[in-house]
Amino acid sequence: MIIVILLLLFTPALAHSATAWVDDNGAAAWGACQGSTPLSGASACAYATVMTNAAAGDTVYFRAGTYDVGLRGSNREVPNLNPTNSGTAGSPITFKGYNGETVTVTGSVDAGSRAAYFGCGTRNYITWDGFTTTYANLTTGESHMWGGWNSTGCVIKNSTFTGIDRTGQGTSNSSFLRFEFCDSCTATNNLFQNMGGGAGEVNTTAIWGFTSNALTITYNSCIGTHGCIYMKNGPNGGTFAYNFLQGGASPYEMSRGVYMSSQAVHTNDNIAVHHNLILTANTAIQTDNSGNTLDDMLIYNNTVYGGCGNRGILLVSGTLRALVYNNILSECPNVQSYVLDGTSDPTTGNYNLFNHSATITWRGGASGTTTYTSLAAWQAATMYDDNSTTSSPGFVNAGGTGRNDYKLVGGSAAIGAGQGGVDMGAFQGVSCLGQGCTSGVVFTSSIGGRGSFGGTVRLQ
Repeated sequence: MIIVILLLLFTPALAHSATAWVDDNGAAAWGACQGSTPLSGASACAYATVMTNAAAGDTVYFRAGTYDVGLRGSNREVPNLNPTNSGTAGSPITFKGYNGETVTVTGSVDAGSRAAYFGCGTRNYITWDGFTTTYANLTTGESHMWGGWNSTGCVIKNSTFTGIDRTGQGTSNSSFLRFEFCDSCTATNNLFQNMGGGAGEVNTTAIWGFTSNALTITYNSCIGTHGCIYMKNGPNGGTFAYNFLQGGASPYEMSRGVYMSSQAVHTNDNIAVHHNLILTANTAIQTDNSGNTLDDMLIYNNTVYGGCGNRGILLVSGTLRALVYNNILSECPNVQSYVLDGTSDPTTGNYNLFNHSATITWRGGASGTTTYTSLAAWQAATMYDDNSTTSSPGFVNAGGTGRNDYKLVGGSAAIGAGQGGVDMGAFQGVSCLGQGCTSGVVFTSSIGGRGSFGGTVRLQ
């Protein structure tokens, strides 16, 4: 009995995770808005109360309504809706729209502001789940809707972002999401739509990344956004997969679909860009080393259709040891550019399908300036794509606007024609891409053929 009493006296009390409720008319104190019974109106808390008090392991449900977070400040590292505390890897803090209710986050846009409406600035293991937000048109300045700065394990998912119009403004530096020094952070199952940008402007994009490690960007849909994914500086490692990208009519054309850059001193290493469906983008997938190297990239099982006024897949000098395979590029005349920098371990392409109703061109060679107008000439000169084809891919409905239009019909030349005998294209192993889809596949395969370094790679 004495031992039991001593144990009770000296054993610290275990912290219990709280379930709390928020309403745009909430007025309750923190202790009064907790519990398993849903609360709303004045019986719930105001958002400011939960931002101050929520701790690791807590789940905070936002009820339907519009949450005006006020004028965004000029400190880009501190979103207006930002918790005071961090979660942990095993016990994140979760902010969630309740039971499918429409939860809208809004505020005032300060010209020149570099902040965001909500996110996790210098906070770790924060999850935002099920929110909606819309921008007014902007005329000047840098602006973002959700941001993860100097953080680890931050997540934005199941949310909808609409409306940035920066048409004709030149450099704009605006995004729906911004990841900066955000390690092991995730964006999944989000919808980004209606983002206008200036002609040739790459800094207006749905998802913008800087110097972040091991990002996971999956199952998102970019519809009518000027850009979808732009990693401007870094990341080191990351998965960019199972996304659906679709350019729109003016002013919502897509300049670049997936754009991997490497500015300053950071390099892009061990990045996988795969199982993305990209429709009518000026350049579908591009690397840009900006004076540094981009190493060990996997670009595989993507489907590109239409657009490609610049290139389908554009790899610049300094892109080292990239593997480009099992991709379908259709109605995309300027399909590829492999530009080598004289290294002994170059980029390799193989098991790709190229198709166009007119002339297909390949551009590459040691200087990246030679143009080839037949696959045979391209193969002979570069030692690439010796198992690739120029056959029709056999889509369900080529030229359609729906995701399922780009699945393969029976008898397609792309079925079983990829590396390892798998199907080419984005629907290999999956039935759904973009927002509303939930699972992918992981398998092993190997690359062969002239110009490759062989070996087994992990596709993920």
